[in-house]
This record gives sequence, C-alpha cells and structure tokens, in this order.
Amino acid sequence: MQARDERFVGSCAHVGETDEWDASCQRRIPWLREMYELGMRVQVALLDGQHAGFLYLFPVEIAPAGPVGKDLSVIQCLAVRDRMKGHGAGGALVAAAEEEAREQGRKGIVVAAFYYDFWFMPAPFFETCGFAVARRKAKAAILWKVFDDSAEAPTFMERRYRFMPIGSLGLRVVITNFSK
Repeated sequence: MQARDERFVGSCAHVGETDEWDASCQRRIPWLREMYELGMRVQVALLDGQHAGFLYLFPVEIAPAGPVGKDLSVIQCLAVRDRMKGHGAGGALVAAAEEEAREQGRKGIVVAAFYYDFWFMPAPFFETCGFAVARRKAKAAILWKVFDDSAEAPTFMERRYRFMPIGSLGLRVVITNFSK
C-alpha cells in the first residue's frame, strides 16, 4: 500500500460516498500503519491505473477476527470493486498475499470464508485459487493453502461473550472481545 492508496483502502473502497465512511477512513489509516509494524500487509490492485481492490494480510497470531493458529498468514479481507470484477484482480491479490506469506516465512496461508450467495469472502473463489477446507461450520469455513507440511490446521475463533437482555425492553449490549 502506497500513500496514494490509503484513502481507498482506509474507506474499504467507499471513497467519498458518505461523511461516515470518510470519518471511518481517517481512523483506520493510522491503525493500518500501526499494524504494518506488527507484520500486517495490505496489497492493492490497480487496473488501468484505477483502484480495483485490496487485501489485508495478517500474521495469524494478531489477526483481529481469527482464525486461531500458529505460523500462518491470514487473509482477513479481500475486496474487489464490482465494476472491476472478472479481470483477475482478486486472483492477483491472493497470489501477492501468498508471496508475502512465503517471504515472511509462514507455513501457509488461511482465510475465513463463506458458502453463501454474497460478495464477502466467498469460499468457492478461494477454492479456485487452490485453497482447501481445513474446518467448516455450517456456511462458514476456514480454507488454507499449506507451504510446509509441519503446519498445524487453524481453528475457528470462539466467541467469548453472551447476549443478555437489559431491562424490561429486552435491549442487549454486546461487547466483543477478539482476544485469543
């Protein structure tokens, strides 16, 4: 990710859509810089000089949404703009992430993906990129590609919170703890 890419990546490709997205972007950019120091990388795809998509790659040990594992890299988010799909940007981003994971000495690369008709992290796409199912829970799956046979299969991050009604309205406050 270069400086020219920060607004695109920080806004999750929603550049200039709303004031809320723009404000979120301003908070996310410093976080992305901070996470870079811990080994997180952002890959950005350009098509004809235009932002097409991006990918977040984390060491599994610091991945905020899991899965849980050791010595692996995690694709936490992959997004390609609708109008730019079908031109190879997603596959190129995954290939770049694999290269980065190998350069970091990781034993494999993993992704939490889904088997449903929705654009976010579609498991069938990752299967076409050579990933295999390591674990599955209903429509959620952990897929991975192993670089070293000593790699241990990752597991799902278990939720550590409960929903509890508050007061007579039955309202619930949810606090999510992403610690492992």
